[in-house]
Formats: sequence, structure tokens, C-alpha cells
Amino acid sequence: MSNSIGNLNEQKTIRLQEVCEPQGKDEDPYLTVKYDQMHHSSDIIDHFDAFENSEVRIAGRVMNKRSMGKSAFYNVLDQKGSWENEKLILSN
Repeated sequence: MSNSIGNLNEQKTIRLQEVCEPQGKDEDPYLTVKYDQMHHSSDIIDHFDAFENSEVRIAGRVMNKRSMGKSAFYNVLDQKGSWENEKLILSN
């Protein structure tokens, strides 16, 4: 029991050091970045033809990536649903 507690404390110490290290270099690991979201996944699915040949910007979490040769398919989950796309440009 005490050995597992020692390992837990060691893990906490390592994680705390990893978070504090960038802060010491004036880098914020929790920096909030503004991203101008234009649409939601449900908007794209419901009005797909209207968005043809236009820029669409969604914000969400990449839940799955499937690589098929030179192509890759991404499944993105946002507030209103999920959407799969082959041509996805990731932005920080």
C-alpha cells in the first residue's frame, strides 16, 4: 500500500514539474486562444449543398482519425454533433 502511495506522489511531483516548467519560461500551458467558429457540424450536415466551394470553420475535438493511403478521414465532435471529413486543416 505505501509503495503505491509513493508512486502516486512521484507521479504528482513529475506532473507538477511539467506544468511549472513552461510557466518559468513565461509560457502559459493553459493559454486560452480565441478561435472564430463560423458553423456547427449540424449546420454543415443539414445545409451541405449551400456550403459547397466555401470556407467552413468548426471548433471541436478530433475523436477519430482513419488513414487510408494518402487520404485521412477525421471525425470531429462539437457542441451539436459529430462530423467526418477528409480535408481537415487543424489549427491551434
